[in-house]
Amino acid sequence: MGTGTGVGGPGGNIPIDLTPNPGVPPGHEGAPQDGQAGASKPAPVDARRRAVRRTALLWAVIAFVAWNAIFDRIIVVSGRRYIRDAVGADAGGSYLLLNESMRPAVAQAFWAATAVGSAIGAAGVVAVRRKKRHFRAHLSSSSM
Repeated sequence: MGTGTGVGGPGGNIPIDLTPNPGVPPGHEGAPQDGQAGASKPAPVDARRRAVRRTALLWAVIAFVAWNAIFDRIIVVSGRRYIRDAVGADAGGSYLLLNESMRPAVAQAFWAATAVGSAIGAAGVVAVRRKKRHFRAHLSSSSM
């Protein structure tokens, strides 16, 4: 195509390059140049593996956060219950030991949080396996 008439005033003294990709030889339009973004694109299989790893990591983080939140909530509620019961016991002339109230609460918090965290983790494992199968099926169908 070459250069156009130009812009820049009445004389049109700035030339315009009308080629589709200036500076790129014909036939090399899609290939990235050295130092250009995308010069070393990862293979699609590597990108899929990274996606599966990220998904697995995300599920593990979600399971951990849920475990932590549930454990913390049960401990906080149990601590408040202990304070309420201790104040009531103190008004009656006796006292309530922290260990008597909180030891069972810690066990309850641990098992409840572990049950929920395990369920989330199991759902994550199922989701990641399904994603792997999907990628494998997609990979085998695209290679035929």
